[in-house]
Amino acid sequence: MENQSPILSVKPKFLLLPELLVQLPLLLFFTIWAGGFFGGFSITLLLILFPTTQSNMTQIAPFVFGVWGLLGGPLGLFFYLYTKKKRLEKTIYEFYDNYLKLRNKGVQVGVVSVF
Repeated sequence: MENQSPILSVKPKFLLLPELLVQLPLLLFFTIWAGGFFGGFSITLLLILFPTTQSNMTQIAPFVFGVWGLLGGPLGLFFYLYTKKKRLEKTIYEFYDNYLKLRNKGVQVGVVSVF
């Protein structure tokens, strides 16, 4: 098992469009969730720290919610896609006669036997 040479070695390719389509529902959810959750806490904290700005809160609130929504949604998606692309660049599938080896940056991650 250790001395055989692989019949075929395959490196997976990162495809951006299918990955974006798969992650789109999560992107929309986390954009709205992060904006509402962290924006709500930020507005509450601003009201506690600066009680005199309560009349200006309607002008500040969309900006605060928007900043948190941008941080939670699109930037989170960018981080996920970047790490997935880097992880796939290091992955190699090696096919042998009766098993498959998965290597990640030269380190054997798993062996799947066909028989």
